[in-house]
Amino acid sequence: MRVKSRCESEVVVERIALNAGSLRALDDLQRADLAAFKKACAMLCASDHQSVFIDLNRCVYISSLFIGELAEAVMQMTAAGKDVHVVVSPEIGKTLHMARLYHLFDYEISSELP
Repeated sequence: MRVKSRCESEVVVERIALNAGSLRALDDLQRADLAAFKKACAMLCASDHQSVFIDLNRCVYISSLFIGELAEAVMQMTAAGKDVHVVVSPEIGKTLHMARLYHLFDYEISSELP
């Protein structure tokens, strides 16, 4: 796993940036990114940040493995009392909606271009 450090507070791993309570996908997430995504979610869960932002606006596709990890992390952080804000692309939003995940956690479907 290649890790790039842009500055002390921001870590970029392949297609995922984690910075001060914010997880941002920089592109579509591939199977090879799953371990980094899991780790980033675990770091958000363990962080002291009470407000967490997950930005998947730049993804037009993620596999069900990522969706499961996302749902689990959001529900875990919410249960711990964190304010979790999730923004997804229209394509990911359609997938989450078809899976009826709006019953499990809140997410916003972005209308902005990434």
